[in-house]
This record gives sequence, C-alpha cells and structure tokens, in this order.
Amino acid sequence: MRRFIGGSAAFLVMTGTLLVLPVYAAPAPEAEPVPPSIAQVELGSVGAPAAEAVVATDAEVVAVGSDSPVEVGSIVLSPDDPSPDATGQAGSTSTNEAPASDDGADPVADGTVTDEDVAVTGDEVEGVPALTVSQTDTAGFAAVGVTWAHDPAVTGVRVQLRVQSGDDGWGEWTTLEQDDVEQTPADSVDQSALRDGTAPYYTGPANGVQVVVQALDGSTPADVQTQLIDPGTSDADTSLGAPAVQDQAHAALTMPAIYSRAQWGADESIRTWDPDYSPTIKAATVHHTADSNGYTAAAVPAILRSIYAFHTISRGWGDIGYNVIVDKFGRAWEGRYSGDRGISSPVIGAHAGGFNTYTFGVSMLGNYAEVPTTQPMVDTVAAVIGWKLSLYGVDPRGWTSLTSSGGGTSKYAAGTTVSLPTVFGHRDVGATTCPGQYGYARLNDIRTLAAAVYAERSTPQGAFDAATGGFERLRVTGWALDLDTPAQPTPVHVYVDGTFRTAVNADTSRPDIAAAFPTAGRAHGFDTSLPATPGSHQVCLYALNTGAGNTNVLLGCRTVSVAGFQPDPVGSFDGASGLGNRIGLAGWALDGSSPTQPTPVHVYVDGQFVRAATADVRRPDIDGAYPGAGPAHGFALDVAAAPGSHTVCVYALNTGTGSVNPLLGCRPVVVAAAPAAPVGSLDGVTVSGRVVTVAGWVLDPDAADRAGSVHVYVDGRLERVLTADGARPDVVSAFPGFAVDAARGYRDTITLRSGAHQVCVFAINQGAGTDNPVQGCAQVSVAAESWNPSGRIDSATVSGITATVRGWALDPDSSGPVQVHLYVDGVFRTAVVADATRDDVGAAFGVGSEHGLLTRLSVSPGTHQICGYAINVGQGTTHPPIGCTTVTVAASAWAAYGSLDQASSVDGRITVRGWAVDPDDVTRTLQVHVYVGSTGTALTANSSRPDAQNVYPGAGPQHGFATTLPAPQGGGPVQVCAYAIAVGDGTSNVPLGCRPVA
Repeated sequence: MRRFIGGSAAFLVMTGTLLVLPVYAAPAPEAEPVPPSIAQVELGSVGAPAAEAVVATDAEVVAVGSDSPVEVGSIVLSPDDPSPDATGQAGSTSTNEAPASDDGADPVADGTVTDEDVAVTGDEVEGVPALTVSQTDTAGFAAVGVTWAHDPAVTGVRVQLRVQSGDDGWGEWTTLEQDDVEQTPADSVDQSALRDGTAPYYTGPANGVQVVVQALDGSTPADVQTQLIDPGTSDADTSLGAPAVQDQAHAALTMPAIYSRAQWGADESIRTWDPDYSPTIKAATVHHTADSNGYTAAAVPAILRSIYAFHTISRGWGDIGYNVIVDKFGRAWEGRYSGDRGISSPVIGAHAGGFNTYTFGVSMLGNYAEVPTTQPMVDTVAAVIGWKLSLYGVDPRGWTSLTSSGGGTSKYAAGTTVSLPTVFGHRDVGATTCPGQYGYARLNDIRTLAAAVYAERSTPQGAFDAATGGFERLRVTGWALDLDTPAQPTPVHVYVDGTFRTAVNADTSRPDIAAAFPTAGRAHGFDTSLPATPGSHQVCLYALNTGAGNTNVLLGCRTVSVAGFQPDPVGSFDGASGLGNRIGLAGWALDGSSPTQPTPVHVYVDGQFVRAATADVRRPDIDGAYPGAGPAHGFALDVAAAPGSHTVCVYALNTGTGSVNPLLGCRPVVVAAAPAAPVGSLDGVTVSGRVVTVAGWVLDPDAADRAGSVHVYVDGRLERVLTADGARPDVVSAFPGFAVDAARGYRDTITLRSGAHQVCVFAINQGAGTDNPVQGCAQVSVAAESWNPSGRIDSATVSGITATVRGWALDPDSSGPVQVHLYVDGVFRTAVVADATRDDVGAAFGVGSEHGLLTRLSVSPGTHQICGYAINVGQGTTHPPIGCTTVTVAASAWAAYGSLDQASSVDGRITVRGWAVDPDDVTRTLQVHVYVGSTGTALTANSSRPDAQNVYPGAGPQHGFATTLPAPQGGGPVQVCAYAIAVGDGTSNVPLGCRPVA
C-alpha cells in the first residue's frame, strides 16, 4: 500500500529533554483547512496483476500474481486476508499454526490458493473477468474510490465494494459506475495526471475494504488502484455558522444560502487547477454523487473533503468537479473554486464529459438510484439553478444547443451539436445512470421550481434611490435592469404628480450592479434632473420591460419639495476654531442664478476684511440638495489672528442676477497666546499579549495641508516614526478649516519584550513652531507568558505501525523553526523540528512558512495518546502543550513484511527468491517457510537484499532468502508459497506470496 499526503513535507527528528509538562487546553472550534490523505492499494491489471494477485475467472484460479502475462480476468487477493466464500461472505483464513512438514521443518501456514477460495463475491457478472482486492486492518479511511489509467477505449467498468469497521465485520456490497472525466480546456491541467475511475463513495470510518472490478465491455483497464481516502476531522464540522458565500453586491438579488469552501474545510494547498471560464452559461446539469445515503448533517463536510481529495488528487482534475453540491437536508455547498469572479461566474467544472463548457453542474449528495430524493434537496437544487440561470437570461423551461467536445463517457463525439433542455440530467449526455432513477424523475419538478425563481427576474428590477429638490428643479437617482436583456439599458419613466414627465435610459456606471449581476455590466444606473414648479410633488418611477416579461415595474414613489427661484446666494458658515495664532473656518455657498459656478466668499475678523476665497471645495451633500449644481461649492480655509477673542463673519458674493451679498454667519473664536505647535491626542495605549497598540491624531495648524507626524518612544528610545494620515472625520468636525480632509489619525502596533515599559508619543512640528509637544505617556506591562511558543497538533494518521503527526509550532522570539517534543502515553518519545511548509501559518501570523510539524513515529499495537509541546526559546515561561490526538495501531500491523519475488522451475529443481523483515526488530533475520505443494522447508532470510532497506530504513541489507528445492515427483504444475514466521508484536505468520510453477 502506498500512502500519499496532500502538500509537501520535510522530516527531521532530534532528541531532547522536556522540563515542563503543562496541562493542555483544547482550542475552540474554527473553520480551517483540513488536509486529506489517500492510501493506494495496487491491483494491477488482467495482463499484469499486482505481486499478490490471484488471477481467476468464474471463481477458478488461473494464476497467482507474477511478472508473466495472463490472458483472462483476475481476482487479486492479499493471501493474509479472508477469502470470500460462495455466498459472498468472508470465510476463514489460514491459521497461524502451520501443518507439520514431512522433513521436520517448523510449522508454517498453508498458503495454497485453490479454486474454492476464489468464489464469486458481491454480484459479479458470470463470464466477465473480475479484479478483486481484500485488505483488512488498513490505515483508517472514510471513503473509497477506484481509478485506472486513462484510456478512452475502456468504458464499461463496474465496481463493487464493501468495508469493515472495527470489529463489526463486513458491511453490505455497493455498486459504483464508471464516472466521466474531461478537463476543458485541455491545457489547463497536467494531462498525464488524469485517470479514469468511479465516483468516490463515503463509507464512514473504516479499516478494511474488499473491491471487485469488472470491465463489462470486454476492455482491459490498466494500473487499477483502490483509493482509501481519509478526509480528516475538524471540530468546525459541527459548528458551521451561517452560510458564508457572499457573491452578490446588491440585496435585490436573492441568492440562495451557500456554505463556502472554507466552511467545509477545503485545503486549498492541494488544488492545482486555476479557474477557466465559459463566455456564458447556457444550461444546468443535474447530478448525484452516487454516494451513501445514510449520512448525518455533521458528516457532510467530511464527505465533501473526500470528493474533493478524490477528484483533485486521485483523478488528477486539480479541483472538485461539481460547481455546487446540495445535501439531503437542503443545504447548498460551494464546490469548484471560482476565483475572484465568484460563484456567480461561468466557471468551467469537470462534471459532464464533453459538456462542461457552457454548463453549471449541481450535484445531489447521495445515490438516488437507490432512494427517493428529499423535498428540501429538490427545492434547493431548483433555487440554485433558477438563480444561476437567471443571471445569464436562461429560462429553466427552455431548450438550448450545445456542442460536444467528446472525451470521458460522453454519448456524443466531439463536434456533435445536441439540442438539450436548459436543465438536463447527466445521463442525457453521458453513458451513465446519473442522477439515478429517483433524481431523474424530479427534473420536471426542478425545472418548474427553478422557473418560478427565474420568473421573478424576467421582469425588470431596480431601485429608486433618492429624490431631491433644488431651485425649480428636482433630481432622481437609482438603477434598473431587465435580466432578459442584460446588455441593454433599461428605460425608466418619470411621473410627477401622476403625469408622465420624461424617459431616461438607465445607462450610467453602477459598479455595484455589475458585481451583483455578472452578465449585466456597469451601465444600469440613472441620475437625471428636470424642471419643477416650487412646492411639494410626488415623483414615481417605472422600469419598462424589454424582454420576455410583460410587466413594467414600479420602482417606487417619493415626495419632494422644490424651492422657488432665488437670485441671491445661499450657504452656511458651518464652524470656526482658533488654533496656534490662526483661525480656521468652513462652510458652503451657492448662487442660485449661476448654480454650476463656484461662488466667492469674503472673510471678516472683528469687522475688518482679511481674506477673499472661492467656495470650490468638493461638497457632495450640496449637489444632492441642489440638483444640477454639482459638488464644488464648499470652502475650508484659515487666516492669521492675534491671541485673544475675535468675531469672524463670512459673506457670499452675488455673481448672477441678484443684488445682495448675504451674510452666511458670524462666530466667536478665541485664539490662545501660544506658538504654532501641533495639537492632537494620544487616544490610547493598549496591550494584547506582547503587542502594544498606540492610536491618536495630530494636526499642525500652520501646516494644515500636510499629514501630521508623530514619534513613539519606548523607555526613552525612539521606537517608531508614524505618519498621521488615517481617517479621522471627528478631527475635521472639531477643527473646521484646518483639516480639509479626514486624514489626521494614526494607529500602529509595536512588539515589546516582557516586563514594564513606558510608552510616550510626541507630535512633531512641521510649520513655523519649534516645539514637539508630548501627546501623552503610558505605563504598560508585557507578560512573560505572551512570549511562549504556540502551535497545534492537527492530526495523526496511522499506516501500518507508523503514525504520521501533523501540526505547526512557532516561537515569537525566533523567525526560524522551533522544536516540538512528542509524548506517547505520557512518555517522552522524540524531539522534532517544526520546519515543514505551512503557508497558512505563515499568512496567519505574518511569518515565514517553515513552521509545519510533519513527522512519523512507530507505535506499538493498541490505542495511544500522542501529545505535543512547543519548546520555548528566548523569552517566555514554559513549553506549552499544542494538543493531543489518539491513534490505534492494529496488532497485525507489526507482522513481518516481505515478498516472494521468484519461483521458477528448471531441470526438476525449483528456485525461490525473496525477502522478509519484521518491524519489531528490523535488524533481526527471520525464519521463512517455503512450501512446494504441501512440502515445507525452513530458511533463514539473511542473504543480501539492499532494497529491503527502502521499506524499513535502518534494517540493513541482510534480509534476503534464496534456495533451490526439488520439484514434486510426477511433474506437473505446483503451487509455491512462502511465509515469514512472526516474532514480537505480530499476530500471524505472514504470507509473502504464492506463485504457480509449471
């Protein structure tokens, strides 16, 4: 069995002593990537079965795994596993007690495979070769899939499987179909990685599997593999929160609730596919996952991770194939990664061979060839499809033409144009029964329900955002869109007091509408003004239908007050403040007879004219209040003033037909007798762990056009220079005229060593003054515990005797890797450097990625607790725990391991060769018993086999055996079998293989 882990890893084991053993506290559940793992069980093929294979047809042995080709189908058995009996139930295996041999050799197991041992399992088709594997005591897994080398000529593969969980025995047989495979365009993935296969099947936690593979069309799948998928676990699976996909910018579009990839724990590091997009969407394809039906709500994230791992790694697709998956509880889940364009985009999936482009794949979680669909599931499938098709103006009850690109199990050759419903089942385009008889029977219901969703969008929609009155004019703003004609502007009719007044096209830029409706683009806003008599008016807006609908939609009605003509200027002196020998003032002015032109203003201090200015600063609120005037009617300025009390007045100057220069207002102002030093406030100095945050604002009155500057001192030394350019609208309000924009704030963080510190902030003078006043000081204390390392044991998976431990650890004192000490059942086992790549940790903590923990431990039989502790360096008080996990190792995993590589006959002598190692003591040579027919011979595996070290590093090369034995009297075929005699924790004498010798 080969085991592959998603992501890259590095291993380094060190020794050390742990001095402190604190108490571990489990972290709160949170959504996080969950890395899957996949174990491969090799089956080989009919012509080249795997080393342990038994080649058979109709339950009759033809050959046992060898390098010589055979011409019929095969059943591949692991000789140490139960052989099925004639009823398809597991029979008994060879016992650990071997029969006594005639030559006085030690007892060995009888590993002879007979025709009776190779009986029909599951529900095989008679006369069709079957390829079977039986594995017990595997590493833990929760889903199974079967793959084989990509070959368009292999199209009729059927797979049956069953699993065992713990001591519960074998479950029921399940049949899987050959699944589609196609990536579009072809250059978007590594084509050499593509493999044909079944859909993955979620079994729940299991530790044994039996699989039967038959090619019903007479073809020969090659390199057949059973994929055992461990989707990992996460406490967040049971605490999902609200669906998190946010792909629409406007509330007018009712998007179905969809859980995000992050919520079901998608490990984006294993995804190798960058999204490709169709020009548009023309249809939706309905699938089922052909998975188990008895799943719980809490199991769904793990099932999705299993599908993701199988599609991404086992099939070589680079990502999950379906765009959206819907479970039986009616919950929708984001499938295929959509990139920055979001789930509403026409991203191409891998779900219907030949027809992935221009389609959107929705899959129902479960096998709906076996059980009826649930109504919540159907309702959600329809809601998702109706929503998605409405974005692209596609009627769910309509028909469309699609051109096949061939490949996979497509019914249609490349280039064939097919007329299809806009909502069709997978079986309509592929050689499959998907979405099952019950799922297919609900397609009309799905179309009807989806059409109801679509109908809500076949009439125009939009919003009447605002109506304002100005000088004998009124202004209306909003947006409108008809999704039947998304590329065209929608006409909007304006009614005033029940009378049609004007038509306007909704064609101005509205980026928020483009985000909400991806196919529509930006040009769907409107903003127009029209003449109106003074007084109160009711304004109503209608969006006119331009597509399939037949209704013009009322966007709303508003009451608006319109002012009469005012020839003289209007405006406001909003405020004034005295600061550093200067007076700042702000407000606005507008001349009604020339409303689009800036209006001059004059400033008087204590009755004396001191400055002329122009009200041309941007004030969008004025444009909104006076339609058509534009926004450039504000003023913000400062003037020199002596210390003391003053009265400041502002006048707007008439530029049109009026005759009055109106007074906008007067205000008293006190100017302090102080130099022109900067002013500001240190709003707070806060401590969180080892990080200190300083925040405040600064303003230099004689350099008001520039962002302020502050210096932060810690314990009397300059620590940081900050620019006060953050948003602080409150400062603008407090100091009118000085802070023209709102960028006067500062905020920054500083990491401090443990202990007590004094933090002081100084405002730096940028104008005529010379003083850099202190804004404030604060005493802070950083706890030594905040400098302790942190981390987590994410998981531990078992393969044979080896537990693979994954996690991460880092210490704030060091940017480099830190040590982790691992304990097994409370006893120190090893010290490991956490230096594997973990991009997620680097991104989360702003450090490098080399902080991952990934190591292997050999573990004795039984259930064990593995705990980790991050070893503190530098500051800090302890070596904190980073988590514990439980693993179980089967006793059989400690059995010997090896291979019968050769059994051949020449001149009446039989030559056997192979090797054997026992994990209890990899340096120890083992006894091997070889049977020729029923005659056993005991050998010692002590000849040179350097390749044995590849299985158990450190074993040394002296683990081979080779001998020549006499052939049985009378000649004829004979079965040669070899067994390693167990020592230590192993539970049985292990069959190394059997080979027929002529």
